[in-house]
Amino acid sequence: RLAAAEPDNTEHARALSVSLGRLGDLARRAGRTEEARQYFEEAFAIKKRLAAAEPDNTGHARRLSVSLDRLGGLALRAGRTEEARGYFEQALAIDTRLAAAEPDNTGHARDLSVSLGRLGKLALRAGRTEEARGYFEEALAIDTRLADAEPDNTGHARRLAVSLDRLGDLALRAGRTEEARGYFEEGLAIKKRLAAAEPESAE
Repeated sequence: RLAAAEPDNTEHARALSVSLGRLGDLARRAGRTEEARQYFEEAFAIKKRLAAAEPDNTGHARRLSVSLDRLGGLALRAGRTEEARGYFEQALAIDTRLAAAEPDNTGHARDLSVSLGRLGKLALRAGRTEEARGYFEEALAIDTRLADAEPDNTGHARRLAVSLDRLGDLALRAGRTEEARGYFEEGLAIKKRLAAAEPESAE
C-alpha cells in the first residue's frame, strides 16, 4: 500500500521487495514453486527498477544480484538449466562489477566467489569441464586471498576448503591424480584446523 501510494519512495519499494522475497522463500521451502517464482519475479522487477534509477547504489545492485540468484535457483530446480544459467551469469556480472569497484569489500568478494562456484557447478553438470575449471580457479583465487587476509574467519576457511575440493574432484576426473591429491591435502589441512578450533561443530 505504501509503495503504491508513494511510487517514487525508494525505501517503501525496497521494503516491499524484501517482503516479497521472504514470502517467496517461504513458498519455496513449502514446495510451492510457482508461487515462489511469482514472488521472486515481483521482487526482481522492483530491484531492477531501483538499480536502474540509482546505478551507483551498491545496495540496490547487490539486492538485484540476490534476486537473480533466487530465480536461477528456482529455474535450476525445475530443470530449466539454460534459464538458470542466464540468471546466474547476470548475477555474476553484477558481483564482478561490485568487487572491482570496491576491492577491499570482503562481502563483494565473497559474493563473487559464490557466483563463480555456482556457474562452475552448472558448467560441470553440463559436461563443460574446462569452463568449470576456469570458474573454480577464479573462486579459489578469491577464497585464498580472503582466507589469507582474515585467517580467523571460519567462513572464508570453509569456502577455501570447498574450492580446493572442487578442483581436486576435477583433477581426479581428468586422471591428474597427483594434482588432485595436492588439492585434497590442502583442503583436509583446513578442515582439521577448523575441527580443532570448533570441536563441537565436528560432532
